[in-house]
Amino acid sequence: MTTSYTPADLATSTKDQIRFNLGDTDSSSWELQDEEIVWAYTVRGNTWGATSMCALALAAKYARLTAISADGVSQNLGQRITSFRQISAEYERKEAIMCAVPFLGGVSISDMLGTLSDSDRVPDIFRIAINDNPSNIGIDPVNSPATGSDMWPL
Repeated sequence: MTTSYTPADLATSTKDQIRFNLGDTDSSSWELQDEEIVWAYTVRGNTWGATSMCALALAAKYARLTAISADGVSQNLGQRITSFRQISAEYERKEAIMCAVPFLGGVSISDMLGTLSDSDRVPDIFRIAINDNPSNIGIDPVNSPATGSDMWPL
């Protein structure tokens, strides 16, 4: 297993971007292996989701080691767990915002026909008689110039 971080590669390396987001840039104490980060990116498909996934993995790692005591020195890792959970939640929100894909239906004829033939779909109220023209009851079209008889009395 390997560990590496190259700040010069941040613009092109998703692994380094995820490491940067997690704050896992100290070569003397790596939190995750490169292969773990690459796997998270493969599963989620984007740096925000992979960062969230890695942060949850680190929170789980430290949850197992909540309190450490050795030679009279104790360390409570609860703050690290909370921090990694907050990082995970933050990047989960970023993933939802940055990776949202709008859907534009009815662009193609086959898409419109498929939508219309869906029997489980609520019918469109705007589609019903949308092109019907109300009967002409002496009202001039909107773009025609107004004459004296068409104007409201003042």
